[in-house]
Amino acid sequence: MQSGQSLSLIGGDVNLNGGLLAAPEGRVELGGLAEAGKVGFNPDGSLTFPNNVARGNVTLSNQANVSVIGQRGSITVNARNLDISTGSGLFAGIPSGANSDAQAGDIVINATDRVRIEGDSNSSIFIINVPLVGKAGDIVINTSILEGTGRFLIGSGAFG
Repeated sequence: MQSGQSLSLIGGDVNLNGGLLAAPEGRVELGGLAEAGKVGFNPDGSLTFPNNVARGNVTLSNQANVSVIGQRGSITVNARNLDISTGSGLFAGIPSGANSDAQAGDIVINATDRVRIEGDSNSSIFIINVPLVGKAGDIVINTSILEGTGRFLIGSGAFG
């Protein structure tokens, strides 16, 4: 995918079983709807999910990874439940070679019921800046229940 593009996967339940979804410096939107409803497109390319429609589940398993590494790349998940397991993850951040005024993107999760991370193989929600340049993005998790087991990571860090 070309840099700065958007990738949106919307359906009943969204299941990623292995593999990589990458939109460098772009936007990835994952959304589940459990019944018919209208998803809106905003001028900035983001999506608006209807509040009055039941959401479906989003699952990342078997090292399924979503990456928007690059300036201002963002990930948004809208679901009833988000399950991340077996080495899977959501990743944003600034790569090496960026200048000091670079801005990493955000990861936003809107789960009406639960976010669960099973860390049997280092499952993650992570923003990383390599090396120590620029500004980190935000990780926002809106949910009723945040549940984690095993080895997992939710955080933002800089290395270099």
